[in-house]
Amino acid sequence: MGESALSTNGRQGASCPADGHAEDPSQVVPTFRHDALLYDSPDELAAVAVPFLLEGLAAHPHLVSRSGRVANREFIDPAAYLGTLPVPDEPLERTAPALVFDDVTDFIGLRRTVRARLRSLDGPADLIEDYLLAVDEMTSNATLHGRRPVGVRLWSTPGRLVCTIRDAGDGPTDPFAGYGPAHGEDLSAGGMGLWLARQLCDHVALRRDAHGNSIRLSVGW
Repeated sequence: MGESALSTNGRQGASCPADGHAEDPSQVVPTFRHDALLYDSPDELAAVAVPFLLEGLAAHPHLVSRSGRVANREFIDPAAYLGTLPVPDEPLERTAPALVFDDVTDFIGLRRTVRARLRSLDGPADLIEDYLLAVDEMTSNATLHGRRPVGVRLWSTPGRLVCTIRDAGDGPTDPFAGYGPAHGEDLSAGGMGLWLARQLCDHVALRRDAHGNSIRLSVGW
């Protein structure tokens, strides 16, 4: 991460003390040009802008103040910061899944069943194929690198698919896992499953609890 752009292109910015540190970060004052943002009241603007600015303070090592570039004392290391972000709620997980596999032992059979279900849906064919590939990759990862039992649940509604793949292992510990191929530019070395899933799905969530870890794949159209 580089220098912060709290004052990016003149469209939105913040005033802060000359040393770049606010005793109370919520007191950082947002300033917006009227042609850059529409809002109904100052309270509405504050409700949007203050959380946004606090996130910016945490994510950037430097600020730009009136006196120039300064160190940001509110900066949180990216790895630690990612670990604090909550997993968004997915309402479909509170409903009955369309497919349930509690202990996958027949990977080929699983793939055929999931493929048949997905192909019965009224969705874009290329998106359905991409999603099947993401489910394949994550199920393969759980089978090869995780611990049994490997469980799969699939939810489908018009315009939306959600799938969770769970195993009893610890799962990835690197908060940056899957944001690039595991072995860099050497794609022949493998390690692209999670990276591919992130490319093919709208959202990928990694979760861990006392029973193991899970990955949730979500896509919509």
